[in-house]
Amino acid sequence: MADVNTIARYIYQRAPAFGIDPNLAVGIARYEGLNPNTLGSSTFGNRDARGYSFGPFQLYSGSPDPSKIAPGGLAYEFQRRYGQAPSRENWQQQVDFSLEMMRDRGTGPWYAVRDQGGVEAITRKGANFANSAGLLTVQPETQTTQARNALIALGTNDYANPQAAAEATQRAIDAARSRGLTPIIVPPNAENDRFKAVSDAVRTAATNAGATIAAGTYDPKDPLHLTMESARQLGQQYPGAIPIGDSNAVRIGMGMGYKPAAQGSQIVNPQGVVLAQTGLGSSAIAQNIMGLPQIQQPQPENQGGLFGLPISQAAPVAPAPVQAPQTEASASTAPPVYANDLGTTLSYFGSMLGLAEAPKPLEGAEAEAQRRANEEQRRQLAAIGEAQKSFGLLAAAGAPPQTGVPSLMQSQEEPRRIVQLPYFRGLI
Repeated sequence: MADVNTIARYIYQRAPAFGIDPNLAVGIARYEGLNPNTLGSSTFGNRDARGYSFGPFQLYSGSPDPSKIAPGGLAYEFQRRYGQAPSRENWQQQVDFSLEMMRDRGTGPWYAVRDQGGVEAITRKGANFANSAGLLTVQPETQTTQARNALIALGTNDYANPQAAAEATQRAIDAARSRGLTPIIVPPNAENDRFKAVSDAVRTAATNAGATIAAGTYDPKDPLHLTMESARQLGQQYPGAIPIGDSNAVRIGMGMGYKPAAQGSQIVNPQGVVLAQTGLGSSAIAQNIMGLPQIQQPQPENQGGLFGLPISQAAPVAPAPVQAPQTEASASTAPPVYANDLGTTLSYFGSMLGLAEAPKPLEGAEAEAQRRANEEQRRQLAAIGEAQKSFGLLAAAGAPPQTGVPSLMQSQEEPRRIVQLPYFRGLI
């Protein structure tokens, strides 16, 4: 039987794969059902005044009978997804399902967040629990680099202009991919004469763009709309997908458990962005997709250099070579040193374009002082670059930032970039 610590470690490990702070996830579970009484009960749940709740995240059923899962709660959605009620045997699926719900809908379904003072407070309490339970040594899973699916239903409202629907389908696909999403196109009703032409146009555009087509079953008595069963099946076929588009996308979202807004005519994400809306044309749908936030992919471990560029793309900063003492012989062969200021830089580039005289190199003590200043700046930049790389690796591993490690997020002064040009060394 899985105990509190085993489940807590699994939650802490899995949360980052869903883009959820592991401290928030274990904090919610800790004040929901992650306790010996719940996990050790014969039903793997608790009864309250209104119904029954199961598992570490207390998936709710409106029925007081644990053997009968009533509609209206996450336990019912879980049963529809996995074909079985929440139980001791499927606790890992319950955790993954709950983390997915947090990602898609926010923390609203869990009253523990409200009761413990909000997201920040329960995250802090979760961090304290994680520390006391030894979870900080758990290696978290990184967020998947596979793009998230988007079920895009469009074209029905453009039945009078199939060409416009086809062009908008291409824009919607491009827009989805630009946001880090994998577009799954749900075309209009191909069995109805009124919508067949636009359905064919949308399908052709999706095929030409290399997008997946997910055809649903339309209601014979209501040819504009998918049957509710078909909409639900599409959501089950692509679990975790984002429903986007017209009224058919609203139906898909409802089948996935989204609660429609605006008298049932909209699906809105936790950030208030309208994902689907009754009556939307294909062009408006494509435009709405561009308003979605970019899904960030995790950076590979070899990234995290200066200016947020991969180390391999950042300007190379080599350690400053040890300079031999200047002698009359060596001074004549040493590369010239120029004043490190904006005027000299502009003069240099101006001379390359034939717009200004070439700047004069420094000599003697001034040249030596400038050379040493350049070397010190290069040394500092190299140190910052290494620290940035270390900081990026720590963050990727889920470790807290180390005190004193410089980073562009912490620094008040953005480091300047070394440029080395023929006969010129300076900073811009």
